[in-house]
Amino acid sequence: MSFAQPLYLYLGAVLLPGMILFMVEVRRRRRHLSKRLGDPAFVQQLSGSRNPVAGFWRSVMWLLACAAVLLALARPRWGEDSRSTTQRGAQIIIGLDVSPSMLAADEAPTRLDRAKTAIREMIARSPGDQFGLVIFSGASFTLVPLTSDRDVLFTAVEQAGVDSISRRGTVLADAIYTAARGFNDEFPGQKAIVLFSDGEDTETKPLSAARYAAGRDILIYTVGLGSPQGAPIPLYDAKGNLTGFKEDAQGNVIHSAVNEALLRAIAEAGGGAYRHASGAA
Repeated sequence: MSFAQPLYLYLGAVLLPGMILFMVEVRRRRRHLSKRLGDPAFVQQLSGSRNPVAGFWRSVMWLLACAAVLLALARPRWGEDSRSTTQRGAQIIIGLDVSPSMLAADEAPTRLDRAKTAIREMIARSPGDQFGLVIFSGASFTLVPLTSDRDVLFTAVEQAGVDSISRRGTVLADAIYTAARGFNDEFPGQKAIVLFSDGEDTETKPLSAARYAAGRDILIYTVGLGSPQGAPIPLYDAKGNLTGFKEDAQGNVIHSAVNEALLRAIAEAGGGAYRHASGAA
């Protein structure tokens, strides 16, 4: 058994004996004064309502109560081994593509759902690391700053969807820059960005962004979602009912395919590696 606050034990070792001596001295003086008042039997008769035995046990119980309080304040502990350790993990910011093409069903049930499953499994496998979450479509923003709170992360991942960002498109470079600004430079651990996307980006320059991150000692890993053959992009109404598939200007159904070449190039420029979602979980 050990004590979290042993100072109270030392305090009790000093106070309790002093209290006992004080009570003994009070009883001695009381007996001495009784003898000076006259015949002890007569004095006892005059103070018949007072019970000396009860008074003695009352004092004992009061001392025991004080001892119990001091013992509780010392916080006794059983079977506990207290050790001081320094935990050093990595800082990992996840970039999740929430563009409409992530609703394609060439990953079951959709690319977005497949990405969420892989993200949850990655977080669960890394208890010593801190994670943040950036979502992106036609714009990007930090949904969860770096944290060790897994419940917050899992909730944010679950709630992220194509309606989280109103602007359509895919801005991989913006996602990398947003994630790169989210790291704590005073933290000694490794820094990494993990992008989950189908790689469709015709608006930005993600390779320049990847090289920028690499210059700040931030590794970039990419995870591809979707098939090389591609799949149509579903359209839904406000009630979530399927209304058709996205078409080009000529009325042809658009098939969205994973751009593995771009995602691999981003990972290489960022000093990391590329994997397809089928092998990422």
